[in-house]
Amino acid sequence: GIFGPLCQVFGIDDSPSYNVFRDAERFSNNNLVSNLVVSLNEAVTDDVEQPTGYSAETVEELLEEGSSSTTADISTTEQPNIIVIMSETFADFRELDHTSDLDQYYAPLDRILAQENTYHLTTVVPTFGGGTVKTEFELLMGLPVRSLSDAYIPHQLLDDKEEIAESFASIYRDQGYTTSYVHPYYSNFYQRDETYDRYGFDNLLFLDDLTVSAETWHNDYVTDETVFRQAEALLEQSDGPDYIHLTTMQNHMPYDTAEDGTPPYEFYLEGIEKTGQALEEFLEY
Repeated sequence: GIFGPLCQVFGIDDSPSYNVFRDAERFSNNNLVSNLVVSLNEAVTDDVEQPTGYSAETVEELLEEGSSSTTADISTTEQPNIIVIMSETFADFRELDHTSDLDQYYAPLDRILAQENTYHLTTVVPTFGGGTVKTEFELLMGLPVRSLSDAYIPHQLLDDKEEIAESFASIYRDQGYTTSYVHPYYSNFYQRDETYDRYGFDNLLFLDDLTVSAETWHNDYVTDETVFRQAEALLEQSDGPDYIHLTTMQNHMPYDTAEDGTPPYEFYLEGIEKTGQALEEFLEY
């Protein structure tokens, strides 16, 4: 109650920040020290507090009330391989610009979506321009980070010892799946190496763990085609069924370093086309 009025008196920007663009704007409005104080205050006030009346027993009662007696045991049904591809960093810019001819870049993905028995929809992610781990957390946990005060690295809120029993990886593993996580970047980024072994993954493969030859493209990031070949290798060595989560890296920013002078926007779109072509080959496999 005191911090906000004080910031107003001294002309300090203490408005909420949800992405790197807003971070940069707020930093430019403040000096280094005042912005550090604002960031520290935000971290403290965003701390997740236990709701009134919360207990494990209460949650169990709610789950029992909402459960159905007809829920099938998927271990007795057909168990197809499940592969989740979290693509860095996909967006269909045709939704924003209907005048430009961008179809050539999205043609591979359009062909995939046009295949029989293919369904697609639009997703809303909790971040953009940074904070990839927020989207990843929601995909692995089915839990919106908005409910956790929009924590910048939400998995840091988890208990640092216990296995995470209700992640999708652990649920599939309980049903007999071999579970794998693949991300062709450094294991300590976002401290994934300290947490993801408790998500229920049997295998964690980061940049130094890939068992296939790694090809690079933009800013020496590993290509999506390499990641898909790694998934193929995991499928080949497993008796199945498999649950594989892929977080790719190929199309990560910055996009303004093309040696041939390609504009950043076009350079990004070339990456999207390259991803689509690799995905077509992977699906054919």
